[in-house]
Amino acid sequence: MLETLTRVTIFSGSLLLFLIQPLFARMVLPLLGGSAQVWNTCILFFTTMLLLGYAYAHILSLTLRLRTQLIVHGIVVLAGLLTLPLAVISSNGPPEGAMPVFWLLKTMAAAIGLPVFALAATSPLLSRWYAHSGECDPYFLYAASNAGSLLALAAYPFLLDPFSTLGTQTKLWSWAYALFAGLILLSALKLQGEAKPQEALPDEEMPRGRWCALAFVVASLMLGVTAHMTQEVPSIPLLWVIPLMLYLLSFIMVFAKRKLIPHDILVAFLPVLIGVLAIILFVPVRVLGFSLHLLTFFATALVLHGELAKLRPSAGRLTEYYLWIAIGGALGSAFNALAAPLVFSFIAEYPIAVVLSCLLLPQTARYWLARDFLIPLLMGIILVALFWIMPPFGDARDIVIRVVLLFFMAMVAVMFRNNRLRFGLAIAAVLAGGFAGFRMKGVETMARSYYGAYRITRVGDTERLQLFHGTTIHGAQDWSLNAPISYFHPGSPVAHIFLRTMPSHAKVGVIGLGVGALAHYTRGRQDLKFFEIDPQVVALAQDSRYFSFLQRSKDSLKAIDIVVGDGRLMIAREEPASFNLIVADAFSSNAVPIHLLTREAFEIYLSKLAPGGAILMNTSNRHLRLNDIGAGAGKSLGLSMKSCLRPPLSVPDKKAGKARASWLLMARTPEDLYKWTVGDCWVAPELEEDAPFWTDSYASLLPFIRW
Repeated sequence: MLETLTRVTIFSGSLLLFLIQPLFARMVLPLLGGSAQVWNTCILFFTTMLLLGYAYAHILSLTLRLRTQLIVHGIVVLAGLLTLPLAVISSNGPPEGAMPVFWLLKTMAAAIGLPVFALAATSPLLSRWYAHSGECDPYFLYAASNAGSLLALAAYPFLLDPFSTLGTQTKLWSWAYALFAGLILLSALKLQGEAKPQEALPDEEMPRGRWCALAFVVASLMLGVTAHMTQEVPSIPLLWVIPLMLYLLSFIMVFAKRKLIPHDILVAFLPVLIGVLAIILFVPVRVLGFSLHLLTFFATALVLHGELAKLRPSAGRLTEYYLWIAIGGALGSAFNALAAPLVFSFIAEYPIAVVLSCLLLPQTARYWLARDFLIPLLMGIILVALFWIMPPFGDARDIVIRVVLLFFMAMVAVMFRNNRLRFGLAIAAVLAGGFAGFRMKGVETMARSYYGAYRITRVGDTERLQLFHGTTIHGAQDWSLNAPISYFHPGSPVAHIFLRTMPSHAKVGVIGLGVGALAHYTRGRQDLKFFEIDPQVVALAQDSRYFSFLQRSKDSLKAIDIVVGDGRLMIAREEPASFNLIVADAFSSNAVPIHLLTREAFEIYLSKLAPGGAILMNTSNRHLRLNDIGAGAGKSLGLSMKSCLRPPLSVPDKKAGKARASWLLMARTPEDLYKWTVGDCWVAPELEEDAPFWTDSYASLLPFIRW
């Protein structure tokens, strides 16, 4: 009876703890521009609360008698109950000038801090209390805890989020927490009746540093994988929870009484996966390509958490063991969410975590020699030098040659797998080569903010500069031409609309600044207002050393304005019927913030659209059929629509810097739509009768993925 009650209580506490994570992140995501960094910050908050909860549990177990511990924790749980329902979040987001990460941490602490703290402390406390009943090895309860967490993460994106509103989810969670408080009180009564006197703790080795290091690397690697995926695909709960589910599943498997996969097999197989990952880490892939990232992360988590499980102490030191694991997890989260964006001008934390995981593998070679350092160093120098002197071809050969060279070096690195130092440094050499070959070629400058990492590159020996966010170009300029290139070249659909169909007195709102290329096409008495969430993008676009569109417009006294803030929130503050044309062109690398593409978002855009106006949406994307998403929302609102997809570009056009793009044009009536279309590329989008679309409470990726 006691074992079952303890299992159920720990399971329920972990279930609630890991339900509130995606729920709360989903609440605040639109307030911070849909940034993938939102989830990293949320994970930082929860790992910090886990650390505080585990520290509290450890201190209680060391300083108070069992009966007093039961009373104190019961009061803490009931105090958390008094804070429900969850505090209301301001709909305005962080105030101007506030750092988003600290605003979010403060908001979470005020809204859910106390109940999350009570839930975080429950698992180690109940496990320690259960040991008082005479059970010599309560570590199997760690598997029950992670099973509850895993169920919560699986249930949220598939059962809760698609079929209920955030308000309903909040109420359900509050009621469930009240039931959990009852379970805690019942468990306390049962444990008090079955407790036995405890013997003095035996002397034993406590490898705290290795506990902490192993937990640090896996936590950092989990957030690195998540950030890597969500800079390419919209940041939603489904993509957040998959790496976290694998993280928890690894704990369940390594602490289970029966091992599903022998540890030695995983240790032998992991270096091969890491070698392949080092090849493709910097290469743009389709959605299915992310499976290799997830598989490698899962195998790494199993190996490193398996090492943690092998190093666990006796039951009497359980809370100290959990505390050091929590310290490592919190430090790993802080490294990714706080330190990395400040220290690095590019996304370095993911490859760093990959290298650190290699250095923590079980050691076969017992001694390190000078060649363990020199061979990887030589590999890195050769690889970087080859990429640096290699002439650009301007076509697929550039990628193929680089991948072949990386493959050869990665296989050499795998040969060193029995020596973790040499293997780790060799993988670092491959990653350095990949970074030099795919990221640093022609780089003029790099910058980073809460919303992403940017780099400006020069194409070969030309005067063409490109702004990259992640793996995607977000604007370009050829200084030898007096016109934009890339998606906004003079022959593009958006250029035709600006130059041929837009009224000379039009007011235009553009969500997403890029390099400000659309400012080039304004003329006469036209007003152009950009809405850009990231001040770093504004600074790069206004830097006349790289891009001149905004400076030229300023010199010619054109009416160009830039509003810093989330596009949806900022445009909602504009006067009704303010714009003749609204251009939706906001991207985070190759991902589009979901809250800008929901039915409610388009309702806001329509309310700001003047009679006869139109909405123009850039639907170019490697991973998602954005045209179908936008058209689905437009159809639900009864709008008239046409799509334009340019045919594949010729080789001369590609060499000239032109890029193929697709666009969706929407207006209230067919007559309004006709006024804005020009050329023969515009056709009616093909949609099913019950075409799906996104709302603020429902946004499933599955119907729209380009596999």
